[in-house]
Amino acid sequence: MGKMTINSENIFFDIWFNPVYWDRPPSAKIFIDDTCVFEDTIIKDMHIRFKHCCDFKEQHTLTIERTGKTNDQTKFENNFMFDQILNINKIKIDNIDCKNLVEFICEYKPNYPEPWASQQLENGNKLEQILKGTRILGHNGVWTFKFRSPFYQYLINWIKGNI
Repeated sequence: MGKMTINSENIFFDIWFNPVYWDRPPSAKIFIDDTCVFEDTIIKDMHIRFKHCCDFKEQHTLTIERTGKTNDQTKFENNFMFDQILNINKIKIDNIDCKNLVEFICEYKPNYPEPWASQQLENGNKLEQILKGTRILGHNGVWTFKFRSPFYQYLINWIKGNI
């Protein structure tokens, strides 16, 4: 976290996770730009709150690296699918619920597992390399949300359609 100056602001981030799993829970790392602010296994509904000093006029990136899923974490039994998923239930930035903004701008790059990915392609199914607007992290992968500081000005610009 950088030092607060006249050309920066402290931004508070709140993220609520909901893990869904039958065997082993998912894990996540959260970064703001290159700074890791959280790393843990998500065993139950969890709220993470942190602040970060962001320089004005710079683009910043909130990143969630979702890990912990292996091929054996998805199975079918008696017409029921058992899986491991990490849901991002809510994101607030400076106490503003950013659901619509996040779903409009975020990108998720899943790391599709083998041999599943090859089987899907052989069956004619297209695997998206980037999923826009999702808060459901079913595969290991990297979820990103890019924004600028000052955040309130960025939010006003987005509302006006100037982003």
